[in-house]
Amino acid sequence: MEEFKRQRRTGMIMIGLAMPVAVALWLAVDQLMPPILSMENLASREAFALKCWCVAVLFTLVMGVEAVAHERLGSPAFDPLARFETRRLKVNERYLQNTLEQTVVFAAAHHRSAAMRGLGAPGMALSMIVLVYVTARVAEEIAGRVGIVVLVAAFLGFEALLFWTTRRRLQDPA
Repeated sequence: MEEFKRQRRTGMIMIGLAMPVAVALWLAVDQLMPPILSMENLASREAFALKCWCVAVLFTLVMGVEAVAHERLGSPAFDPLARFETRRLKVNERYLQNTLEQTVVFAAAHHRSAAMRGLGAPGMALSMIVLVYVTARVAEEIAGRVGIVVLVAAFLGFEALLFWTTRRRLQDPA
């Protein structure tokens, strides 16, 4: 029970520290960002909101999918029925489940064998390519080519970090 209280207290402190940062970012965007062009009609605003949603999906849900995939690809967890789980995999799966519950994204599922899971990979890759493309377009509308470079580099950086940390953990399992 003491461990739970310690973890909860730490979590509350982190939320408390993150709150002013989030508020500051929102205020900075509201006050400092120039208006986005071509937002006169409802359809344009809705299209822009959908594009922003795609950016959020790319950096939350897709990163969760990628984190779980990287954990599974390099371990006996590749076969989800093998019951191989690490604490890190459980955390990533729970993150993904919670994110999925909040963000509806189409995904294919196959239940025949672990190898059949590969059939869903091209669909996932295509979805990621579309999300990266839409994210790049949003970034271009907001900040031109610099925006494209920053957001796409951020995504690729996260992807590289996942590869690096998973590979390092597999090489040094302790």
